[in-house]
Amino acid sequence: MTIDATLRIGVYGEFGIGNAGNDESARVVHQLLRELSITDVTLISLSGVAATRAVGLPALSFTSSAPSSARPTVVVKALRLFSKVGDQVRMIRIVGEFDAVIVAGTGLLEAPRGRYPGGDMVWLSMLSVACRMRRVPLVWFAIGGGRYASRIPGRLAAWAGKAAQTRSYRDPLTPAWLAANGLDVSTDAVVTDVVIARAPISRPPRDRDELQVVAIGPIDLPQRLDTSRSEGCYLNGLAELVSRLQDRGIRIRLVLGDAADGPVAEALIDRLHSPGLAVTSGPSFDDVLSDVVEHADVVVASRFHVLIAALLAGVPVVALSHADKDDSLMRTFGLDRYLFSAAAFEPESVETAIFASHQSREVIRERMATSIEEGQTSLRAELLRAIDDVRRGR
Repeated sequence: MTIDATLRIGVYGEFGIGNAGNDESARVVHQLLRELSITDVTLISLSGVAATRAVGLPALSFTSSAPSSARPTVVVKALRLFSKVGDQVRMIRIVGEFDAVIVAGTGLLEAPRGRYPGGDMVWLSMLSVACRMRRVPLVWFAIGGGRYASRIPGRLAAWAGKAAQTRSYRDPLTPAWLAANGLDVSTDAVVTDVVIARAPISRPPRDRDELQVVAIGPIDLPQRLDTSRSEGCYLNGLAELVSRLQDRGIRIRLVLGDAADGPVAEALIDRLHSPGLAVTSGPSFDDVLSDVVEHADVVVASRFHVLIAALLAGVPVVALSHADKDDSLMRTFGLDRYLFSAAAFEPESVETAIFASHQSREVIRERMATSIEEGQTSLRAELLRAIDDVRRGR
């Protein structure tokens, strides 16, 4: 199959916001496009400067600075609306510079925290409007979603999806939710997370008979659940788990996949009274992955792309799941036995799973390697299909 290397591709996503998984998704899509000899690639993001700094690729901004206020007045609301109109005009102009726009994986379809859509969902809809108006092919590549609190964000996501010429998802639940909201997904593909296709790791993980180091990847779950009881449950559970492991002489490292997880790590350190606890925080996915490869015997994580880092590193992983995407990922890799709910887990049970995963590390690594190879094959095939559709439509 011949690919037109002169294609100008825009890669859309929230890059440069402190999320290691988002930034790595952009790098991996760029890597996959280069494998197809496509080199004219530009990011489209909230801040082009921040995206370029984080990912290392040229980038364009589609947003302007809108006024913010904890208690917005009528004037502030009007200015925000005017700003959104300006953003839409800017988006229409930007997409006209490309032969196709690819939404580069990540969880842009995940449910908003409230009843009404905002942020990602609105911007994704604006991108769909722009691509329709400029007749620029839109590709959803390995995108992820979530349960919706009401039909409004679900319907908006489904409407935005109708503009995409080719669609694929990182898990089977996302198309099911979109179908329930009116989108025909019968010809869509289910692959895996984009980051699974990153370049191979140059060195193997540690292989020690004795469990010595456990990496903990927390998430800003307390803020998400917004109840003091849930905060106590999650943080207290993590604190008890870490204490139990430390009592057995196991060293702990905190690995952060998002800048938003910093306060959770600080709160955990305060509860443990352990100011010397090792913390690794980005800014890149490579930093997270390197720390896991160099130090960890087992990873316990709630952040999705810290789980991905463990899988790529071949390190046994236990998930404290905060969303359906975590459940789906662990089941895809055949690791259901090591899956727990972040909102309600028993530290003793997680401790048992940590030791069990370390004992079964050889079998787990073989399972991981097989699933990763299958995932990489499906991602490459799906991107090739999408680009060929774009080429044939020129």
